[in-house]
Amino acid sequence: MTESEAELLALLRALDDPGWLEWPQDYDRGGTAARFGTLVARLEGDFATRCTVEPDTQDSSEYGRVRDCCMIG
Repeated sequence: MTESEAELLALLRALDDPGWLEWPQDYDRGGTAARFGTLVARLEGDFATRCTVEPDTQDSSEYGRVRDCCMIG
């Protein structure tokens, strides 16, 4: 391992939540869910569409996905 790889690994470990290694420190799951819901509502409202979503995607570096949106009417 090079010095820069060791530094990167140390940084990533420092960002981990010591009690829950899947999330960064200070991760606000409820806040993230609320912001995702706001995003979906905004997409649906601004584009007059209905979106299919996958919130709270497991084993992923993302919270959720907007799969596709279909025009209403």
